[in-house]
Amino acid sequence: MRLTLALLSSLVALTFSTASLAQAYPTKPVRVVAPYAPAGNVDIIARIINKRLETELGQPVLTENLPGGNGVIGTQAVQRSDPDGYRLLVSSSAHVITPVFQKAVPYDPVKDFVAISQITAMPMVLMVDANLPVKTHQDLVAWAKKQGGPIDYGTLRGSAGHFAAELWREATGVQVKQIPYKSGTAIAMDVAGGRVPISFDAVAASMVHLRSGKVRVLAITGPVRSPLLPDVPTFAELGFPGVDAQTWHGYWAPKGTPQAVIDRLGAAMVKVSQMPEVREAIHQVGGNVIGSGPKAFQDFNAAEAEKWASRAKRFNIQSD
Repeated sequence: MRLTLALLSSLVALTFSTASLAQAYPTKPVRVVAPYAPAGNVDIIARIINKRLETELGQPVLTENLPGGNGVIGTQAVQRSDPDGYRLLVSSSAHVITPVFQKAVPYDPVKDFVAISQITAMPMVLMVDANLPVKTHQDLVAWAKKQGGPIDYGTLRGSAGHFAAELWREATGVQVKQIPYKSGTAIAMDVAGGRVPISFDAVAASMVHLRSGKVRVLAITGPVRSPLLPDVPTFAELGFPGVDAQTWHGYWAPKGTPQAVIDRLGAAMVKVSQMPEVREAIHQVGGNVIGSGPKAFQDFNAAEAEKWASRAKRFNIQSD
């Protein structure tokens, strides 16, 4: 009887402690690590969300850029942080892609983190040099097959764009050769400058050059057309549903972070992602708002890690 009462007392105390933690958190500023340089898509999404999170959480939410190692340096810094909810990670689909093609990544993107919320899904576009003699996707495929060898495409190694190009090659039978880059900005500039004929990149990367008339966008991945490019068909519409690579963005906490904290953060992020000004800001950088909660994002995260691992093996995509 005494043991039973002691156990009940402990359970009641734990319940009140968890509830109190959820109500109290946060009591100081929250830092969010973006493991890439300022002004990239991850940084932009972080600043859109973090600004509004401050109102929901009642504390400053600070963006901390820790670039390097294809995102590994900043991500590992969060993994090694105290699991108390005061240092979080914001990243892209690279969070689950990098460990499947890059050697010796010192963490598991699923097991070593707790998913909080998926914020966006961002389709990739097939962008071509406007001087190519093509106006449609069908034109491009026909032109490429007449070249007598592989056509060059620019991409970041192991990126969603890299996978999109391989899926496109597989679906269309066009032979391609990867020209690896270290900067997405440089890729778009080289397509616009005629130094590389095609690329798969995020919508936002193409917009400046599209408006200048230096590139054309012939197709887009994802299930729906982009609000920024309403006249550009999806690959599914064109008969190639397998060309489905997208990038996406989300938030994670270190493994061991209390569930009450995860739930508090998840609820705040879901609310923020539905704000009209947030939705508009994300649409302007080529994204579609998702705004999922912790359980849905955890399941998605695990499924994406498995999918990209399978594709990396299928296409033999490895780091140098």
